[in-house]
Amino acid sequence: MRSHPHYSSSPAHPRSAFLITLLILFGGAAPTVVGQEGRSKFRSLFDGQTLSGWHGNNPHSTARAEPEGRAAAVETQQAEFVEHWRAENGELVNDGRGPYATTDEDFGDIELQLDYKTVAKADSGIYLRGTPQIQIWDTTREGGKWDRDADAGSGGLFNNTKGAPGQLPLRLADKPFGRWNHFRVVQIGSRTWVELNDQLVVDGAIMENYWDKQRATPLSAAGPIHLQTHGGEIRWKNVRVREIGTDEAISRLRGDDSKFGFVSLFNGEDLSGWSGAVDDYEVKNRAIVCKSGKGGVLFTDEEYENFVVRLEFKLPPGGNNGLAIRYPGQGRAAYDGMCELQVLDDSAEKYSKLDPRQYHGSVYGIAAAHRGYLNPAGEWNYQEVTVDGSRIKVELNGTVIVDTDVSEITEYKGDLAHPGKDRPRGHFGFAGHNDPVMFRNIAIKRLPDSPQRQAWEDVRSGLVFHASFDDGTDADLSTGHGKLRIAESTKREKLLDGDGQTYDYGEVIEIDKGRGRSGGALRFKKKVDEVFFYEGIEAGYQKENWSGTVSVWLKLDPDRDLEPGFCDPIQITERAWNDGAFFIDFDKELPRDFRFGVFPDFETWNPNDTKFNDVPVADRPLVTVESPPFRRDAWTHVCFTWRNVNATDGSPASSSLYLNGQLQGAIRRPLRFTWNPKDVGVMIGVNYVGLMDELSIHDRALTEDQVQHLYRSPADLR
Repeated sequence: MRSHPHYSSSPAHPRSAFLITLLILFGGAAPTVVGQEGRSKFRSLFDGQTLSGWHGNNPHSTARAEPEGRAAAVETQQAEFVEHWRAENGELVNDGRGPYATTDEDFGDIELQLDYKTVAKADSGIYLRGTPQIQIWDTTREGGKWDRDADAGSGGLFNNTKGAPGQLPLRLADKPFGRWNHFRVVQIGSRTWVELNDQLVVDGAIMENYWDKQRATPLSAAGPIHLQTHGGEIRWKNVRVREIGTDEAISRLRGDDSKFGFVSLFNGEDLSGWSGAVDDYEVKNRAIVCKSGKGGVLFTDEEYENFVVRLEFKLPPGGNNGLAIRYPGQGRAAYDGMCELQVLDDSAEKYSKLDPRQYHGSVYGIAAAHRGYLNPAGEWNYQEVTVDGSRIKVELNGTVIVDTDVSEITEYKGDLAHPGKDRPRGHFGFAGHNDPVMFRNIAIKRLPDSPQRQAWEDVRSGLVFHASFDDGTDADLSTGHGKLRIAESTKREKLLDGDGQTYDYGEVIEIDKGRGRSGGALRFKKKVDEVFFYEGIEAGYQKENWSGTVSVWLKLDPDRDLEPGFCDPIQITERAWNDGAFFIDFDKELPRDFRFGVFPDFETWNPNDTKFNDVPVADRPLVTVESPPFRRDAWTHVCFTWRNVNATDGSPASSSLYLNGQLQGAIRRPLRFTWNPKDVGVMIGVNYVGLMDELSIHDRALTEDQVQHLYRSPADLR
């Protein structure tokens, strides 16, 4: 029995002595999962003669009351409960009306067995941990609910998201009316197995938390069993339950590693295959243990990109460790690696005031885990971690406690940047923090390369310029000179950093280490007349059928940070902004719009030399975005592409603008660019004040999927 309040706001029982429990429940207290060794025996939940151990509660009605009034709402249902429920000949009988029969006890990991028999046109269900439900249908056409998939049969997790695993049963296993049906249900964490009449109908599917309409919160760690009544007589008998202990739970959740393609990382005897802080760890009882008072990162010899790792761990009271994900082999797991997944005894008093992103399972300092699913200190836990691209999922003891895309997170604990967050590969390991935390049965499975991986390799092979701004202003890769230059104006006729001249860059720009979208960033401190640029960047220029892409990250509030006038974070041209040029800019009027300009040779788009303000808006080669998503506290990804410029057959070119991976607009018209590539300048930060990072130029037009990958994982350029 689990006598703990629910983690989520599911409407629970109470009755007399446990009214207090209900009040705690709706106060939002988090549960502690109680584990136990060994296999317990079944015990009956229904004595066959009375309603002892049960009370009435329709949780849907209870949920409509204010939290402080829900205990009273349950109490008002008790008269109706005894009116419509009765014990008869060893059967628990309901006439089709009234509140649901609800156990006085809360349960966590259990095996539940029972028999039921119902009548035509009735439906019912079994709520686990106070949450709907294992569905019971009239599966006939005459029942009138084939439009709700009743013809698929009973036993499915009906309230799961449509199409989710387990939402419909694997097979139709119902017996005809008038005959008893038998359910065997196993629930460990949120994982649920259902057998109906000895046929498997749900195979370890996650039962979603119906009470959270966004389905972001996991199923409660404990809660009552409800037997639903809905429209017709239903009879129950042989209702019995047994609690599932830790060893059995781990065995069922894990299954056969080799069957599922996992390979062991630890031989149980020594640290062969591991590197790093090997002197600070030891092997005890076939487990890797961090020595007391020691620490550091112990990591695998091999590197991994996308993978699933499964392991068991045991925490001492107050214990602290971590899982190092895509660790580079040196530095801090939480910052220089992709991340550290916290391994922590959440119950310790000394940790009571941590940032939510520091508790067990959290992506340390980045994303908080759901709490309340950790076994007590001194007991083994089972955890499975999936790392796929920038997405991380952590499942603890059968419940998903983290499922997040770290590339979308820009706010961190203490405002400390995580420069390694976008690492595409690295080692797996343990990040010790002085406590003897134990790890055993460690196995890993490499995932296939992401479906976009080959396309992404094509992106990398087409890279002609990349400036990460991690350690300086010069490009990491360039087909041109790659050195950041400075000129007196956008005409670039007079250089200010050549022929023995010096220019105090520090007054205007600086590398802001650790503050970038990935690594460092280039900060433009103030507006100046001078212009910074890279020269000789061909951008893959072709006289015929030319395509390309520019990508950059910006961080600013344009209405508050920019000084009066136009601002071009990027302008690429040989001559001028309106003559053979690509640019992105913020216009000068508040609130500032964001624009993408593709201006071919001047005489081709403005043959009559019309003043720009007199050119009809529809004829201007611009994509304009009103109320663009730029912010001081978040990075915005800007990407623009062009296809079929200088088409030999005169067909229109297509130029597209993306913000944060989403298409904002496109320009379709014939475009002619006549460039001398060595004279083309890639000008950056023209009148710009803010941060810039990860500037790249590609000799091909990226697809929408490739643009989205670049948005999610900019570090993959490295």
